[in-house]
Amino acid sequence: FKVRMERASGLVRPVSATKLAGRYLAHQEGLPSLPVPALQQTCDRYLTALEPILDPEKLRRTRELVTDFQKAGGVGERLQKSLEKRA
Repeated sequence: FKVRMERASGLVRPVSATKLAGRYLAHQEGLPSLPVPALQQTCDRYLTALEPILDPEKLRRTRELVTDFQKAGGVGERLQKSLEKRA
């Protein structure tokens, strides 16, 4: 019993997003804004995602960097405010 595989290349043409800039973003303004999670939540989720892939020393260093990033008046707070204004 032999299964014949059809090539999909004749059925679907590849489309470049750069060529569709007008159509690609045509309804962007009509979409609702997505909520911006709290900075603490974002950082916690980031660290949780890294736990299984980093060795203990790199994870410790990353936790230190994330703590610095979250400090009041720091980079994280400024970026968070920018995201919230844009959302």
